[in-house]
This record gives sequence, C-alpha cells and structure tokens, in this order.
Amino acid sequence: MRLLPAPACELDGLHRTLLELLLTDEGPGLWSSEEIATAMGDPVIAVDAVDTLHAAGLLHRLGDFVFPTRAAARYRRLEQA
Repeated sequence: MRLLPAPACELDGLHRTLLELLLTDEGPGLWSSEEIATAMGDPVIAVDAVDTLHAAGLLHRLGDFVFPTRAAARYRRLEQA
C-alpha cells in the first residue's frame, strides 16, 4: 500500500501547532527533539515540522534542542495585540 503525502493545508496546521507549542508562555525555552516528538505524537512528523520551520527561519537549533527565533516570537505578540 502506497501512502500519499499529506495535503499542504494539513502540513501547515502541523507546523502551526508546533510553533504555537514552542511559543507558549508555560513551555520551556528550549525543547528537545524527544519532547517535541512526544508532544506531536509522531517522531517523523516532528522532525519534518522542525526542519521546515528551521528552513523558514522561525526556529533556531542548538544541538538536539530548538527554540523559536525572535521574529517568530515578535509575530506571535503582534498577532495577539
């Protein structure tokens, strides 16, 4: 059985979910890949989301950890205003 790729809108939703998770006030400043995979429920989806957001300039990587860029945090604040 061949799996079809997820629609773009579904991927956007997953990326948005990860970014919102990382930008919550309650969350830690740094998230490990393992923590993200647990929160997202699937390590493959988590890796793809991290790679995509990093490539877009919305996440920084520090070893096995990631955290949102200042630009991502600023956009979040603007959205909430």
